[in-house]
Amino acid sequence: MPSREPLGALQIDSAVAAALARLGLCRPGDAPRVTPLAGGVSSDIMRVELPGGPICVKRALAKLKVNADWFAPVERNAAEAAYMRYVSRIVPHAVPRLLGEDRAAGLFAMEYLAPEQYPVWKAQLRDGAISTDTACAVADVLAGTKMVAEGIRTTEAALALAARYGVELPIAAQVGELLAGRTDPNTALCDLMLRPQRAENG
Repeated sequence: MPSREPLGALQIDSAVAAALARLGLCRPGDAPRVTPLAGGVSSDIMRVELPGGPICVKRALAKLKVNADWFAPVERNAAEAAYMRYVSRIVPHAVPRLLGEDRAAGLFAMEYLAPEQYPVWKAQLRDGAISTDTACAVADVLAGTKMVAEGIRTTEAALALAARYGVELPIAAQVGELLAGRTDPNTALCDLMLRPQRAENG
């Protein structure tokens, strides 16, 4: 998430700047440069250049970046921030350090992790760089949190919504197959890796 490749610097959105000022991360009236980060359809993710170094900001979108009119409450960011706080107390190395949260703006700020040091696992899998060591490390982290990031009911609801609107959710579909016992992890991963590449935001 915070280590995605940048797409090009822009002027910061005034709402984001105001939220960062409220969090004490910049001064009121400052207009730091931002670089949008690739990936995701439900949030704006950006690298923000501050005097003390870059940070990453994630802002939930009320309307997702898809052709259909898909809407979601921006308050969902609060749950993600709460989960990051929880995990940081158990396995602090597994999540970026949370720098502040502005629930009114539907965003939170976290430390920026450079992609040279922290490559995105999703991108590695897409490119065929499959490491069992990485998979085992992720499993250890999930086991250590004693929580389920993506539950059975969530998967069922996502697949039902996708079927209703005719949207493909290949990862969720494979998770559903795994949960139902109709496939195994190796087969599911191979099926995903053999899919033709396409843009996420349609």
